[in-house]
Amino acid sequence: MGKSTRRSFITSAVAAGVAGSVAKAESANRRPLDLDDPRDNLDAYIKARSDVSGADAPLWSTGHVWSFVPGQPSRLLFKTSALVISRTVRDEGGYDWLNRECVYFQDPDTGEVLDRWFNPFTEREVQVFHIRNINVNGRFDYPADGGSALQPYTEHMGDVTFYWDLMFFGESPLSMEEYPAYVGSPYYQGAAVYNHHVKRADLENQDLGAAPASVSWVSNRQWAPWMEMGRWAGGLVMSTRGKKLAAVTDLPAEMLDYMERNDPEYLRSPEEVTRNTTTFYEEFKKYVDEKRANQMEEKP
Repeated sequence: MGKSTRRSFITSAVAAGVAGSVAKAESANRRPLDLDDPRDNLDAYIKARSDVSGADAPLWSTGHVWSFVPGQPSRLLFKTSALVISRTVRDEGGYDWLNRECVYFQDPDTGEVLDRWFNPFTEREVQVFHIRNINVNGRFDYPADGGSALQPYTEHMGDVTFYWDLMFFGESPLSMEEYPAYVGSPYYQGAAVYNHHVKRADLENQDLGAAPASVSWVSNRQWAPWMEMGRWAGGLVMSTRGKKLAAVTDLPAEMLDYMERNDPEYLRSPEEVTRNTTTFYEEFKKYVDEKRANQMEEKP
């Protein structure tokens, strides 16, 4: 399929949803929201993060990845570009959340998406493994029996920010015994801080399925396993910022061209309503296991 044909397909696939999501914010068709009411709160959260009408909601971001090693200055290692594309299916009880996401590691100077990378710490070249999660699905339910569970937010002078401070700690998806080159701890530990910024007027505008939003995401995490840092002390700080787009065709041209050639399935949300979720570590483990199996077959 040629580039123009693929782009025409993508454009036509989102056209119907975009029409309802880009109506003018000045519309008089408003419904006041009480963000401390559980139902209003969830509806507003979905509208800020995705689209209550069920249309695809692409969210693009770009940022940088820094090293963080005790006793050493931080180094700028990568630029990143990411696309998260979601849609929701609403019923009486809440929303099914259908989502997929990808993050590309790029040369910090040229912006080129990397296939291989020279690790300045180990002084070895490694294969780059980009983050590609084909299903990151879930469910958001209205609180039962008038419960008060809310998506956290702050508001000031008509500006609303939904935020999530996520602290991760648990057993590492990769064991140190089986994957000593890729992990340096029996535990996975990290943090991710998300902010979605919207206008209350857009949340209350009934002509909008998706509220225009800007987003920021800061993550403190262990070394990416593909960097092959093993027991090296330290880790990574990822800092990104971006916005919700009306359509995937609004992506920066270089990123859209790369994805059309390499990852066209990530330019649309999952079609099947499931709770399936894939993670970067699961996909990386499969990659390593397959590589090891191929190497064993090649041995005489």
